Amino acid sequence: SSMSSERISSLTISPRSILWTASEASIRDSTVNAMARFNEGGWKSIAFPVLGAGSGGFDQGSAEQLMVEALAPVACAGEVRLVRFQPRRG
Repeated sequence: SSMSSERISSLTISPRSILWTASEASIRDSTVNAMARFNEGGWKSIAFPVLGAGSGGFDQGSAEQLMVEALAPVACAGEVRLVRFQPRRG
């Protein structure tokens, strides 16, 4: 039997400095730039954390809305998911 393999790769987006804080522009730009790399790479799917929330200090709901708005005009033949991380309770 033959075994099929899929190319699995990752694209990392990280702040340039530990003192970095997210802005509306940085969230939009990071989202659009990641999608450009995704489309160039020919991948089938991409999953984003909510960029700028967490260590970037941006409100998660506002950051998610900025990402959705930035993604709306971007052509994409693959699947795009936004992943919301929830703090553990207890």
